[in-house]
Amino acid sequence: MRIDAGLRLKPQRWAVATALLATLATLALAGCAPQVASPRPTATPVSPDARLAGRLVYVTVGLSPGLSTPGLVEALNAQTGALVWKAQTYTTSGAPAVANGALYVAADDGTVRAFDAKTGQARWSFTRTVGVGPRFGLDGYVAVSGDSVVVSSDSGAVYALDAATGKQRWVFALPTADTHIYTAPALGSGVAYIASAGPNAALYALDIASGKIRWTAAQAGGFDGQPLLVGDTLYVGANLADTFHAYNAATGASLWSYDTGSQIHTLPAVGADAVYVGSQDATISAISASDHTLTWKFQTVGSAPQALIGTGAAPTLDGQMVYVGSQGGVVFALAAANGKPLWQQALNSAIDSPPTILDDTLFATTEAGDVVALRASDGATIWRTKAGGFVIAAPVVTAPGAAGA
Repeated sequence: MRIDAGLRLKPQRWAVATALLATLATLALAGCAPQVASPRPTATPVSPDARLAGRLVYVTVGLSPGLSTPGLVEALNAQTGALVWKAQTYTTSGAPAVANGALYVAADDGTVRAFDAKTGQARWSFTRTVGVGPRFGLDGYVAVSGDSVVVSSDSGAVYALDAATGKQRWVFALPTADTHIYTAPALGSGVAYIASAGPNAALYALDIASGKIRWTAAQAGGFDGQPLLVGDTLYVGANLADTFHAYNAATGASLWSYDTGSQIHTLPAVGADAVYVGSQDATISAISASDHTLTWKFQTVGSAPQALIGTGAAPTLDGQMVYVGSQGGVVFALAAANGKPLWQQALNSAIDSPPTILDDTLFATTEAGDVVALRASDGATIWRTKAGGFVIAAPVVTAPGAAGA
């Protein structure tokens, strides 16, 4: 992300979100007018789900929006929201990754750190020197596959580290100047998929073992969307073209694309019948999996203060429900089949990332530093707590045994 002289976040990839309601009249597409809903008051608190016992919620926290400023990673009790442990890092907009009994986080001071996932005790630290520069802030995006930690950097580099020791295995630098990487890699089948954007940027498939390029896919302006690998298909949003793309993950061949009418920066959600895509105009588009046409479109709304960054809306799919975090500060539950709103919960601060669901509990974070647990069936508040600063990334929630695996 690019930081201006006043230290207010103004990413090169994202314009600040503005006047969402003014766009409603122009959103009719393929005969599908956007559905609209209004926020409702906060629900009455309810008892926590017993199935959350022993589970933890991890969030990365920024203490101030600037270059190389201190930050935290916090672990919360998933049943109550109580702080279990916290550790000092630096600010990042990337989510942590939990695997191998460890929590991994990359931050904008160039470090990659591993902590014990249960206790927060430091395991190792590695400092990146390539692709970390003063032009960008909130840098660092991490993913884990087996014994490899793969980290992408804003200024255009990808590292592979040994998950147990932090020792560098390889580093890949983007071959074109003025290109950047603003998302975590998607990992699968021994491949790291990297979305880059800027002049002559491309989508890269890198061999996780060696760092060698398997294939590239070019797109004018490149890709700023978070890539998602589902089966043998890679999904990603383009940077300048307002288009969402599906590629053959093995070859890089284009399968199909769809124009949403607005830039796409968040992770999509993929179901059997549709792909759900959040756009910078704060809409969710359901794209048919069979013919790749628009099934329905939903316009999120809300009265939260202006967002620091412009992601718009971000979906999570769970069965027949699509849960949406919106920068209007409202969490929505939509019917996956038709986009009908079933409930909504106002959190009153911008939500930049998809909610995370585990069992019947939905976890969301806000730029104001709220970490919130909602009952997924009706949106009732289970608990709400404040992190030590602002939160951009989605929360990571462990399943039983995951932290100690």
